[in-house]
Amino acid sequence: MKKFTTLGLAGLMLFGGTALFAGDNVEENMASTPELLKRWGSSQFATLLPTGGPKGKPAIRIASGASDANRQIQYKLDLDKVRGKVIELSADVKAENVSQPPKHYLGVKMMIVITKADGTRQYVDITTGKSGSYDWRECKVKAAIPTNAKEVAISLGLQSAMGAVYFSDIDVEIDD
Repeated sequence: MKKFTTLGLAGLMLFGGTALFAGDNVEENMASTPELLKRWGSSQFATLLPTGGPKGKPAIRIASGASDANRQIQYKLDLDKVRGKVIELSADVKAENVSQPPKHYLGVKMMIVITKADGTRQYVDITTGKSGSYDWRECKVKAAIPTNAKEVAISLGLQSAMGAVYFSDIDVEIDD
């Protein structure tokens, strides 16, 4: 598996959204400033915690006080780097008092969103840890990106649930 980039909190932003390939073990420095986090769509929902992750690593916190709110941040991936590939999104995730959402696919969101050529969307999301409280755990999702995809983005946060979720060590890798 080749490392596409380490988002760390916002590592893609560090390079203007350009994916990097430099061998099997490319890992870039984690972004650690509020300015870099602002480059994510809807970044107003996220708070940067410079030492809030596991082992004092940076993390982002996304919280919601309303059970009908959508609090997600998004980052568009470089289509030229991911079309026709299988990608894996991974992160360390922690939840605090996330309420039970009204549907099984809502709650904590860590997903790959693929917009297909016909405009329909495919959502590839974590399937466990959607609610409740838990300490740091590694989560992964994998998706095959069609060669004619119009857009591919990652989305992190909470949907239709109250509570807080934290993300650290966010990576996107291409599966060889």
